[in-house]
Amino acid sequence: MERDIARCVEQPDGEALLRLAMLADARAVAGRIDMLDAMRAELHGQLAEHPTVLARMARQILAFETPLGVFSGFVLEKGEHRGELDLKKGGLFPIMHGVRVYALEAGIAETNTFERIERLRELGRFEAAFARDLAGAYDFMLSLRLSAMLEDVSAGLPATDSHIDPQRLNHFERDLLRDALRTVERLKRLVHHHFKLQLLS
Repeated sequence: MERDIARCVEQPDGEALLRLAMLADARAVAGRIDMLDAMRAELHGQLAEHPTVLARMARQILAFETPLGVFSGFVLEKGEHRGELDLKKGGLFPIMHGVRVYALEAGIAETNTFERIERLRELGRFEAAFARDLAGAYDFMLSLRLSAMLEDVSAGLPATDSHIDPQRLNHFERDLLRDALRTVERLKRLVHHHFKLQLLS
């Protein structure tokens, strides 16, 4: 496994970055838990020696636009999901992955996003207020996604993957969603600056 990790770090293409992210989030449910701990320690060691790989991982949070316009209006999709926005691409993934990369840089063992945010706060990587906003934004968008899935199931429809119609939210919920997406944008700016993404080719 050490050779596999080294290969992914030395040739960080799309598939390799995905494998590294999967290992970072892996949890042992049975068997030799110490083996997973050893692999994660190897991963942290390899990434510490190759900081540009972390930057390439971090750049992935910029793959999707945050669905919030200049005047705080929602940017909705067209086509199959016309009038909806994708919570996963627009909000949940950037938080989950951005926090994951910060946690990898800091050598944090936790795999849960909320626990990672708290550890990053404890280590001084995130200011307390920002950590609170980040955890709140992630929690709120998760709850919106779950509510949308339950509504679809109750109506006899296939559960949504992550799309919601903002018009189905009340005024307070829409305001909270705007705030959550602003927090996502703030995280993206922090990641861009911290990992010096402008230097990547």
